[in-house]
Amino acid sequence: MKLQLLLFLLHSCSASFVAPHFPSHFTANVSITSHLLTSAMQTDGYPPKIRTMQLNYNSKIGVARVDEGIISYIRRYDLKKEFKLNSGPYPSCRTSYLSEKLPTQQFQRNGKWSITIKTGNQKEPKSIQCPAPYDSKKCAMWIQDEGSGQIVHVYVSHGTWIPLIAILHTTNPKKKTLEPSLTFVWNNINLNPPNNELFQDVTEIRNDCEDQAGGFPWIHLFHHFFRV
Repeated sequence: MKLQLLLFLLHSCSASFVAPHFPSHFTANVSITSHLLTSAMQTDGYPPKIRTMQLNYNSKIGVARVDEGIISYIRRYDLKKEFKLNSGPYPSCRTSYLSEKLPTQQFQRNGKWSITIKTGNQKEPKSIQCPAPYDSKKCAMWIQDEGSGQIVHVYVSHGTWIPLIAILHTTNPKKKTLEPSLTFVWNNINLNPPNNELFQDVTEIRNDCEDQAGGFPWIHLFHHFFRV
């Protein structure tokens, strides 16, 4: 009887919070658009209005890699090492001690689905049309109120709950309306584990790596919900 009650409670708790989730391993193309960045804020196109990156990730073995242009970051949480590689005209290799643990990639429990429908005794997210570039697919929208006039709309694949798009909205102080400030889009998501060679300890194959004190900054790839 106690076991049956425990199983019922576990099922009730898990069913009451169906949230978006990130796969444990995958590869994806990431684009980040800064809507508030104007040409007057740029010098020779920098910082770019749209950033594009290739993400390779495997939390099961504690590794991540981000490639953006000629710069690559490799995080080896399993070895407590991180690397920054420059493959441009002046190649370089920087290495640092990685003291942090692999972040827990998750959504806060104060979020909610924008529209739900009742199925039996439970509420399920209702499917809606995804925004571009997924406008031919069905999504569900997760809303995260971050306070201070900031709200995030997260579009996930309906049924799998895998995040596809996150749009950060901020309140325009003059118009008192929400306007997009940042958009994160994940494309070409492949749920197979990435090739382990992408995460190789480069100090084993090259002798030009120099130590960098203080490490490298976090890279936010889906707002603060996903970082490496």
